[in-house]
Amino acid sequence: MSIFQNKGGPTEFPPFFVAERPKINLHKHSVDASSVWGCILFEKEASIRLATFAHIVGAKAMSTQMATKASNSGLTIEHLRLAATRPGGISALFQEPCSTGVRVTKSKRIIHSVSGYLEGLSD
Repeated sequence: MSIFQNKGGPTEFPPFFVAERPKINLHKHSVDASSVWGCILFEKEASIRLATFAHIVGAKAMSTQMATKASNSGLTIEHLRLAATRPGGISALFQEPCSTGVRVTKSKRIIHSVSGYLEGLSD
């Protein structure tokens, strides 16, 4: 008969099954309502910013993924138009360092495509 079968008394478990309940502070791992609300607002604002990129995405000058990345970093098409008129242009804006690497992309092809599109709008 194994130690896991009931011998008429309480089941005895080997010592490795008996562990003290860890003392975990659950408040440290929980999320409060203001954090959830902040995430909801960020997503809503990002989707509004993303809508401003509809024409540039439709013209295939920028992919939807790059437009999403730009809108999540707080940019709209108006920011791109303004940057295109300044020294450094789109390149400086897209390659700006941030905590996760660069703001949007380092890809010369994408930067050239977006710059060309914006130059075509200003003509």
